[in-house]
Amino acid sequence: MAFDQSMFAAIHGLDALPWMHWTAFIITHGGIPLLALGVIWLAWKDKNKNFLLKVGLAFVIATVIETGLNFLVGRARPLETGFDSFPSGHTTRAFVLVPFLHHGPKWIMITGYVVAALVGISRLVLGLHWASDAIAGVVLGLAVGFVFDKAWKWGRYGR
Repeated sequence: MAFDQSMFAAIHGLDALPWMHWTAFIITHGGIPLLALGVIWLAWKDKNKNFLLKVGLAFVIATVIETGLNFLVGRARPLETGFDSFPSGHTTRAFVLVPFLHHGPKWIMITGYVVAALVGISRLVLGLHWASDAIAGVVLGLAVGFVFDKAWKWGRYGR
């Protein structure tokens, strides 16, 4: 918990800057749709509807696991009431999309990692999560995304 408290103090302190709060708010709510647009563009470019089905199912599975962990762990948020802090749902949903961006150009993959990381950091800036919540969201999102992407290739709907 000392790690979480020191990281939270350092990162949430940025919220004192007037422009930082609104920047973090925009990233927190705009990052996932931006990543989804990247995935949709890749599916459109390759004319691959199955790709969207694969991504959508991975997104739902990651969300179900994350929500279940929220209820099982019951961790309090730093500045709010509620016991649904671990893992960070926004960070999980951002990072579950990133593995699918590996199917596109390198610039879109790198941009995806940067946007997803900024979503995780924005949750701390806004005081909504501890650092370990965001880290768990990164691990969960990437794990589900990569596993689902690779497993799908072995099934009948592979690319």
